[in-house]
Amino acid sequence: MLARIIAAHATAHSALPVLSAVLEQVETRALQQEAAAFRGLRLDIGSVDISLCPDRDAAVAKVGDGMRLFLQDDRGARGLLCVSHGLGDALIEVQTTGRVDETGFAPRPVTDIDRAMARDFIDLFLAAISKESEDRGGGTWPAALRFGGPVTDHSQIALRLPDDRYHCVRIALGFSGTERTAEVMHLLPVRAPDMASDSRTCGSGDPEWAGAMRARLLAARLDLDAVLCRSWITVTDMKALAPGTLLPFTPGDLDRVQIEDKHGTVLASGRLGQVAGNRAVRIGEGAVADGQSEDRPTREPVDDPVEPQVPVNRGVTSEAEGDPPVPPDVALPTTV
Repeated sequence: MLARIIAAHATAHSALPVLSAVLEQVETRALQQEAAAFRGLRLDIGSVDISLCPDRDAAVAKVGDGMRLFLQDDRGARGLLCVSHGLGDALIEVQTTGRVDETGFAPRPVTDIDRAMARDFIDLFLAAISKESEDRGGGTWPAALRFGGPVTDHSQIALRLPDDRYHCVRIALGFSGTERTAEVMHLLPVRAPDMASDSRTCGSGDPEWAGAMRARLLAARLDLDAVLCRSWITVTDMKALAPGTLLPFTPGDLDRVQIEDKHGTVLASGRLGQVAGNRAVRIGEGAVADGQSEDRPTREPVDDPVEPQVPVNRGVTSEAEGDPPVPPDVALPTTV
């Protein structure tokens, strides 16, 4: 994995422009397939503009009015699709009257009916992008994004989109026989190309630069948490927590301490013990590696039909065993 990260950064200066041209072809061909499926639209594809947004704020600033939809894939990637009022109205017209009128309509608030009428077009468009991306061996964007829900308020966009770099794709559209115009805007998170499977870019970076990058990455500091155990309490019990409250754990939890990064990825597991009077974790022979979590039993949540339940990390003071609290220098986080 580290080698792929280094290779991706080493070739980013040359790979991104090349793959942006591929992205233009992918989006254009996907729309051409849409035009064939929705013949009544008489869709004309105009200019395609692709730009790179360095962060989420820059991406959100490019989102205009229209039908805005969140996109997601099975790996957690998120993007956004914006269909202009002109295209949304045309989709409704062609499905109700079979044609697009010569004159358009004034912009209006997007309704659930509008989204339902446009859903087939959107699903086919995203499926075509996925197929075209797969045929070209992938790119610097997630290929399998699908519908992830409507945007009902502009403020939701910054809350749900990760702070990432994004490809911003704007495609100008027209309708044959009319002067009406429309636009499709696509925000796609930037992903490093798969260097392990792409012979066009693999190994094309500067070896000296790659060696320096590897040295810096290996010297990077990681924040790790030692998590003793997890359990469940109700919101009512959580609100009642106060200094001196005891949250017991079982003796078996001492053998199942997990070492996690700040994202909750399990890096290793071991047993809680002592070294020179201080608490320590001995990494076991069956340590978990490569982010694969081991199976750990947790106490089932209390059946409470009224109060919602949330998972929290239990503390490390056992009333039954009489163990002293773990010193504050051992990271045992509590999350809600």
